[in-house]
Amino acid sequence: MLDGLHLMAKHYLSLKNLIPWRQMSHPIDWHALFGRVAPLEVEIGFGNGERLLRHAQSHPEKNIVGIDLSWPAARRALRKVNLNQAHNVLLVLASAEAALARLFQPKSLDSVEALFPCPWPGVRHQRRRLFSRRFLATLNNRLANGASFHMVTDHAAFFKWVNSQIPGQGFLVETGVRGPGLKTKYERKWCGQGQDEFHELWLTKTKHIEAPPLEEIVLETVRLNGFNREAVQNRDYHEQAFISFKELVFDPQKAKGLLHVVVSEDDFLQAFWLEFRRAHDGWRVRPALGCGLV
Repeated sequence: MLDGLHLMAKHYLSLKNLIPWRQMSHPIDWHALFGRVAPLEVEIGFGNGERLLRHAQSHPEKNIVGIDLSWPAARRALRKVNLNQAHNVLLVLASAEAALARLFQPKSLDSVEALFPCPWPGVRHQRRRLFSRRFLATLNNRLANGASFHMVTDHAAFFKWVNSQIPGQGFLVETGVRGPGLKTKYERKWCGQGQDEFHELWLTKTKHIEAPPLEEIVLETVRLNGFNREAVQNRDYHEQAFISFKELVFDPQKAKGLLHVVVSEDDFLQAFWLEFRRAHDGWRVRPALGCGLV
């Protein structure tokens, strides 16, 4: 067991640069986390972290936040950041939609970059594309006045779609075609497949769009007079959000159960466990300890 933990630790060395944002109040005080006031920049989809690290080392005067959904990507980036003692880098394991909507104050970002984001080319999957009008409004709000967004993509149809979302979002638009030189994993991949031209987009904020950070609902422990195990599992609810109750794990001797819950709200998907526990005044329901929940 100890050998296994040792091998696992070698992958990323330390978790100190990974922010447990679900357990923190939002929006986050980034100046306090970095321990200084400095220009704040974001890289969306940092992959294996090589460009993130190079940028951080080239600009020690900046605070840089990397956002990615992939734990393997975060693990590789953590290892690079720790080996090189890049103290001006923090990582967030989340979707870009959730992170920008909840974790950053209006006008707090000096720049945002996304290199080779997933184009979701399938017709059924296009709703999962980043940089919709709603996301661009949030991006505009979080950028400081005059700050910029930079994107590079290999996918012409995705590039055209992103450009169709921009009008009315308060940006000056510059587009172009560029060659290799970013030195990222996906750039090497496409170059290896014979592609040597990529689509480039620069957005400069010219007008501020109102999109305040989403407020968190205060959670309360629910008390029930009774608890019907069959009634709570495998049920779906469609209200402001889509809520799906999945399987229930129950210990009748301890009178305690865990219910798997999946919630989809706008572009934000969460999965967590609810705890049902019998007490002297009935059944109590609360998020299970250790579950990250927004």
